[in-house]
Amino acid sequence: MLAEALERTIIAKVAELPALAQRYLEETHFNPHRWAELGTSIGKNHDPVARRRERNTVRGNYAWPTEFPSVSAWLESDALTWRERGTALLAQGKVATIVMAGGMATRMAGVVKALMPIDDNVNFLDARLAIERERLGRANIPRPLWLMSSLATHDALTQFVNETNRQDHVRLFRQDMGVRFADDGNVWLDDSGHASLCAAGHGCLIDAVRRSGLVAEFIAKGGEFVFIVNIDNIAATLDETIVGWLASQPSAPGLVEVCDRLATDRGGVVLHNNETSFDEIVEEFRLPEGFIGGDATIFNTNTFLVRADVLQNTHVTEAWLEVEKKVAERPAIQFERLIQELTEAVSMRYLRVPRSGPKTRFLPIKDTTDLTTKASEIRVLLHSNA
Repeated sequence: MLAEALERTIIAKVAELPALAQRYLEETHFNPHRWAELGTSIGKNHDPVARRRERNTVRGNYAWPTEFPSVSAWLESDALTWRERGTALLAQGKVATIVMAGGMATRMAGVVKALMPIDDNVNFLDARLAIERERLGRANIPRPLWLMSSLATHDALTQFVNETNRQDHVRLFRQDMGVRFADDGNVWLDDSGHASLCAAGHGCLIDAVRRSGLVAEFIAKGGEFVFIVNIDNIAATLDETIVGWLASQPSAPGLVEVCDRLATDRGGVVLHNNETSFDEIVEEFRLPEGFIGGDATIFNTNTFLVRADVLQNTHVTEAWLEVEKKVAERPAIQFERLIQELTEAVSMRYLRVPRSGPKTRFLPIKDTTDLTTKASEIRVLLHSNA
């Protein structure tokens, strides 16, 4: 009964949202029943620490993983073979890129991160396209590029794509949205009494891109691999050698790029699941008892290269994680999914990549402070490819 009442409230509050938000939710198949179930679960345990530990912690028999291969240790002869194969695949349009450009546009002073200038009026999206064009040759072969947008970023990204004449190879698909909850399980309301929406995490990417039809269309045209990367990691661009490395391993469903973990890092680490024999990316707040992030030596860069058929067809179990945010200086509970769910479903391979120097593949820029503190690294990355 509580879930039914909350579902009615959610439906009513959604009906009060601006027409743009309502259309977005309709187009992304917003499911009020699912969100009512999540909200109702909050009221079943009023101890938030215990409730989140129970909900978020991974379960299973885990161990720290063994070493992963490093691109820095590749033999030159092997790397040349893989580079030639990867170059051919890219030239044939066999590799698409997904850039995760959704979220709520809150970390860059309200500016859509993908369009935030990072150097000499070059924005994140410009930088990614320019670096890839220079690295992969000046032929400028259009490569499929799909942007995962959100309610907060979709219109701005659409306008940018249209105005820069990139419609021929840049497509958008929409990230799922959810409602925020108060700590009693009711819908979180702003000062005007309206529901507050939030992005449902990058884990909804798998369902969202399937729903868009982009992967199915890509496969039908002979597409084989999909590169997935955060918009704010401009160092992680399409790499023909890495593409060739994965293509040389027909049994591998995909790969995850990882790097050395620093003491200041907070985020995903890798655990080995002894029951499935899979290495899984696990966020630190999900680590089981006996494991602490400080003991990990490997850090997740959130960069993936996945076979297109795996992305299209693999069954991934939805794991809705509970997190608390501050909205208008008040606590709000959000439920999110993580793309790391894919590593629990298939036996992904892992590659260690550099996180410093001219060959770095990990330069995350999370907020405006990073733009200042990493300015010199950004300039080197941008202008070394000029």
